[in-house]
Amino acid sequence: MPPESAQSVRFSPGSVRFSLAANYDSELVSELAAYPVDEVYGKFPADGISGGRPRYLATPLSESDLRRYILQLDRHGLAFNYLLNGACFGNREWTRAWQKRVTVLLGKLGDLGVRRLTVSTPFLLELIKRRFPEFTVKVGIYAQVDTPRRARFWEELGADAITLESFSINRNFRRLAEIRQSVRCDLQLIANHACLPNCPMQPYHQNGFAHASDDDGTLFIDYCFLRCSRSRLADPSQFIKAA
Repeated sequence: MPPESAQSVRFSPGSVRFSLAANYDSELVSELAAYPVDEVYGKFPADGISGGRPRYLATPLSESDLRRYILQLDRHGLAFNYLLNGACFGNREWTRAWQKRVTVLLGKLGDLGVRRLTVSTPFLLELIKRRFPEFTVKVGIYAQVDTPRRARFWEELGADAITLESFSINRNFRRLAEIRQSVRCDLQLIANHACLPNCPMQPYHQNGFAHASDDDGTLFIDYCFLRCSRSRLADPSQFIKAA
């Protein structure tokens, strides 16, 4: 059957589900269950594996805290998605030590009740699918999936869901429809971006986050956030142009 044209694609409101950042507030979980929330996402402040957010922005969290939180989510029909979504691992992923560390972490996460993961690098997706096929794996926004060809690449690697590169294509409805028709896996959009449209600092920013979330303890100053905040204040139309 030939793909539908972009004009004919329709999205049913009943199929929309939300993925929200976890703040680990136990009182909020029962309230989330009243809305079409599918999952919440988060990670330990430091786990030896880079993520998509600097350590200093992470909520302090112990293993027992996460276990209790996941049990509470389960009781309300919500899932927890653990983030391993760093855009860069500093080439440590090719070492035995890093691969052993991530294997131990994945086993621990499974024991804590985690069943979903988000990644942004092909090698990590392949590693998880080979060694821990029980996990459902989503591709994060830092993978920059913005074409049907890129979406098919990740699906063929084993991705169960893909977060599209919302910085540039959230308003490109034809492109979104083409991607939807090209793959069978779930697709996700980030709907509350305040970033500059097609931000030229995006690769630099996401790599800065990756290294600010590892265990090196290197100083990180969020130059990109400060720079784009200044741009928005100087030109308030950038708020309206955001994805």
